[in-house]
Amino acid sequence: MRAIKAGKRQGTLLVESGAIRSKDLVEGVIEQVQEIIYGVFQWEEGSFEFQEGALPSREVIVLRMSTADLVMEGVRRIERWTRIRRGVGGLGQQYALAADSASTMSDMALLKHEVDLIATLDGVMMLEEICAAARQSDFKVCRAVWGLWAAGVLDRVPQDAAPARKDKTEPHAERMRGAAVGREIDGFNELHRLVFELVSYELRERAPDFFETAFSRALGEEPMLFEGVSVDAAGELDAFALRRNIVAREIARYLAGLDRLLEIEAELARDVLGERKAAIIHDGLMAVKEKQLQRAGKPG
Repeated sequence: MRAIKAGKRQGTLLVESGAIRSKDLVEGVIEQVQEIIYGVFQWEEGSFEFQEGALPSREVIVLRMSTADLVMEGVRRIERWTRIRRGVGGLGQQYALAADSASTMSDMALLKHEVDLIATLDGVMMLEEICAAARQSDFKVCRAVWGLWAAGVLDRVPQDAAPARKDKTEPHAERMRGAAVGREIDGFNELHRLVFELVSYELRERAPDFFETAFSRALGEEPMLFEGVSVDAAGELDAFALRRNIVAREIARYLAGLDRLLEIEAELARDVLGERKAAIIHDGLMAVKEKQLQRAGKPG
């Protein structure tokens, strides 16, 4: 048996002993580092420490990895709609290709739908316009836009810095109507998160079947409202897709359709969980609605 030499890393010793090939060592280290970095993207909060000083001058393995690719893949692995929505900004957020986007993209391995999205960009575009022009779901488009911005391919353009575009800008009344719908959807999602949490706690692994049944019934009653709408892991409905469906049609009718989904879930809760637990959900919804009215300055 060979003596272990002090100061050498385990990987180097394994290569020298013939246990693994140097190629396997390099690939293993790269994969390990990548997974560590990707894991950081799953954090919603945390702290860090910056240690000033020179980098190690000699390393057995030097990782030549594209920072933009690492960022893009890290964002691709995020599945929570609430995080993506916060990261990408509102529907009115404007984006444009960065000045050095071609150079950045040359070092990246972009997926087809990401390349297609970039190809649809026409100067400065609002996020809502990007979603409307894309063939993918709003969830996928918004995640791609967030990743491309974080990687340096896209720039965010302030409202007052973008040139006026009469052909693409909504009239003021339409923008105001869209903002009102957005507030209604946010209020609905607050209620739906409560139902989602309580039902998921009670039903555990059976909860997905519960919500699939409820959503199927609601889709059958209001297909135009729920068309292309997904539900994230926290129980929030895709606000962008809902807003697009509602603003394009009769607002009052489709906002009532959202309330109908809650009614369907309440009916299912009585059937599946019983009257007592259904009453708890009902009381919770009433409490949240009361808080919403207070925030809006309306009488209960």
